[in-house]
Amino acid sequence: MKKGFIFCLFTLWLIPAFAFAGGAKETPAAAAAAPAAADVELGSVINQSFELIVPNDLSERGRSVVIERFKAAPSLREKVESGELPPVDDRLPVEPLVLEPVESIGRYGGSLRSLRLPIYLHTLSERLMLEHLVTWSMPYLEELNPNVAKAWDVSPDARVTTFFLREGMKWSDGTPFTADALVWWFEHIIKNDDLTPSKPAFLMTRGNLPTVTKIDDTTVRFEFTHPNPMFIENAARIRPMPYAPAHYLERFHPDFVSQAEISRLVREGDYDTWMEMFNYKRNFYLNPEIPSISAWIPLNDGYEEVARFGRNPYYWKVDSEGNQLPYIDGKEHPFVQDSEAWFLQALAGELSYASAGFIGGRPNLPLILENLERSDIRVSFGVWPPNNLGAVMFNFNNADPVKREVINDIRFRRALIKAIDYDEVNNVIYEGEAIPSWPASSDHLGQDHELYSRYIGRDVAEANRLLDQVGMTARDSDGYRRAPDGSQFTLIGLTSTQWPTETPEVLDLYRGYFSNIGIRMVVRVQAGQLVNQMVAAGEYDILMNSSAPGGRPLNIFDRGSLMPASRTWPISHPWAVWLLTNGAEGEEPPAHIKRLREIQEDGMVEPSAEQRDRWIEEALEIWVENHLVIPGYNSPRELAFFVFQNRLRNFAVQGRDGVLTHGSGEHHTTPSQLWYFD
Repeated sequence: MKKGFIFCLFTLWLIPAFAFAGGAKETPAAAAAAPAAADVELGSVINQSFELIVPNDLSERGRSVVIERFKAAPSLREKVESGELPPVDDRLPVEPLVLEPVESIGRYGGSLRSLRLPIYLHTLSERLMLEHLVTWSMPYLEELNPNVAKAWDVSPDARVTTFFLREGMKWSDGTPFTADALVWWFEHIIKNDDLTPSKPAFLMTRGNLPTVTKIDDTTVRFEFTHPNPMFIENAARIRPMPYAPAHYLERFHPDFVSQAEISRLVREGDYDTWMEMFNYKRNFYLNPEIPSISAWIPLNDGYEEVARFGRNPYYWKVDSEGNQLPYIDGKEHPFVQDSEAWFLQALAGELSYASAGFIGGRPNLPLILENLERSDIRVSFGVWPPNNLGAVMFNFNNADPVKREVINDIRFRRALIKAIDYDEVNNVIYEGEAIPSWPASSDHLGQDHELYSRYIGRDVAEANRLLDQVGMTARDSDGYRRAPDGSQFTLIGLTSTQWPTETPEVLDLYRGYFSNIGIRMVVRVQAGQLVNQMVAAGEYDILMNSSAPGGRPLNIFDRGSLMPASRTWPISHPWAVWLLTNGAEGEEPPAHIKRLREIQEDGMVEPSAEQRDRWIEEALEIWVENHLVIPGYNSPRELAFFVFQNRLRNFAVQGRDGVLTHGSGEHHTTPSQLWYFD
């Protein structure tokens, strides 16, 4: 297999990979203005008014700005003069997206430098290139803003969502970007069972896909069989993007070329299947041939040692003075073998930016803060829905019948919870700043709701009493409890060397707590990809990672871990598969898991936010009362930080609490097209 895609069971967009301000309270001083007019490509004088989007200020909604003329980077001016490109006026759409920089108008030039791990091939650097149909205001995700779609309309019954695209918008090769791009994606990727065997939950209502219709070149309609009130919010985070360049991809799709031609392409490309070939060809980060609408486009194969990107000359956004974005010319992302090497480069100020999840996380923060001035770097907080760090998932479908019976006994699960000294873990690992809690949704109930602390609190006597009730009264020569049938009982505790970086240490503390009540546990720490394989194979008894029930930007009904919305639901793959296939595959779950599925399906089509909130509270209650996990620790804000070069501007803004922040979640930073080097 020449090309392959590396998947992570716990998707990295759940990683809080952002920012701490290092005590800085003020937004940096305004940087220099854009290059002199003589340096840039100049469009014709237009003096035209456009809607202005201010990403970080909702009070500016509805404001417009008059642009005298469009301008573009000096490197593009040279291509226009040589006849390689049309003028900037012809490259931009009729109504480009006009963005107000969060700090100041930038200057053209420079290259972003970040790193990537072979196991997580494109992660954060890819996310900064995503172009959703709509986007969230930042940093608090309070309102939706236009993006690829200049406007949208949701019918009163939430069954029909219509997107209005930008007239004259183009792919990076100059081909028109129209409603055909969305319809083709739906008809030939989503509806193709080879490419999409499991249909995305955000598109499904009561088990049915919508119809997607081109009204005209700039209008496309999604019509669902039942209400889908959260579809418009999902449009701000769908990945991969819900559009595709048909004029390029048709040559690799069996709906358009013969099977003989497909077989030839697969053979010559050394792929295992046509789906593998197609998924590589459609990847706008890895494949340098595919047309894109991102700010930067790949210049080489993404599997090479250094992935390189250059500016998209047809990019469809400008700043408030008419300068075509992005400001920065390109990006490069070399491979690095481990997080320690990544951290050392970030610490030395050699990287444009680095997220906490890839540079050792919170334990390395003090050293970073000590080196801010020396390395000419800053750090900024992220605003992020709480991850429940150190949450422990059980293998309810254990192949060992004895372990399966014990693990499915709620008294056993509660005994493990009561054995844990949450205060000690919080103080030792999180310096007392995390919150021992059941997994919590950021948008519901409030962090102080009694539900989140229920059953948490060490009581060793109660733990031993519960284990006795389970029937684990006999002990071996080392004092460890035997299974109810008298056999030796050893838990396999699995965790990853990847994010959260402190998890192996937390699980080792748990090993000691469990030992105190007579439960032997062997800890296995593996690389992230191997953990995924072991989980898929059921080769574990308990798994420690993190749990995120959802909350903006994650739709709690079809993302996160609260609801069984996908085959890889972390609570139980076999149960989720049974639910998603109506019993054709997997293992039948108990009644409370079936109820979670009912809530998920009802919530996806429920127009009333109040009713959805009631169902979310019911689902959280099911989690807590059935002990679906061992609760962990809601992440302290310092866990989520970005390190970035001081000269990188428009990267962060002052938050409501006076602390520097770059946004919420890896999909929702300050717009990277506005970043520039001072």
